[in-house]
Amino acid sequence: VDVVTSRLPGTAAHEESEGVTIHRVWVPKKGDRYWFNFLCLPTVWKLAKRCDIIHAGGHISAFPPWLVGKLLRKKSIVIVHGPLSGAMWRSQGMNFLLAKVHQILERILIALPFDKHICVSKYTRNCVASMGVKGEKLEVIYNGIDYDVFSPEKADGTQIRKRLNLEGKFVYMGYGRPIPLKGTEYLVKAVPLVS
Repeated sequence: VDVVTSRLPGTAAHEESEGVTIHRVWVPKKGDRYWFNFLCLPTVWKLAKRCDIIHAGGHISAFPPWLVGKLLRKKSIVIVHGPLSGAMWRSQGMNFLLAKVHQILERILIALPFDKHICVSKYTRNCVASMGVKGEKLEVIYNGIDYDVFSPEKADGTQIRKRLNLEGKFVYMGYGRPIPLKGTEYLVKAVPLVS
């Protein structure tokens, strides 16, 4: 398995971990997700020559794996976590026009003719189908959970609460990247109402 991703400061350009080779591509910090789509092409091309299937880890970065797959006649799949509405793009701090451009670009990327579109929910599958992707190319595979790690029976926050001096206090948790789309600011604003 070869994984191509962007290179964060302080990370190695190449790394082997449990049989997976990670190839990190340098990208400028500003607009890194967009630069990555172009700067990763040589690496994806080189690695794809020896692979059996190309997997795009999301529709935002779908173009390079799709293009290389078509040129090399390799099977390609994309995972779709969920398309964003224009309002969701605007929540990223974009003006109306830029949000509309992103929404159109997203629809184009989702509709690329991959061999399979893996959707993480039935709702996502229905959204992708409404964008013109044919039913036989759509599959629903829910995100996996390792129950050995994430299990209510094994969840004991005693040590963490003690270390953070939170014993006897009600703890709120939000999960996700701290970007406007995740709504972290709403969690913070809701704390007084919930408590």
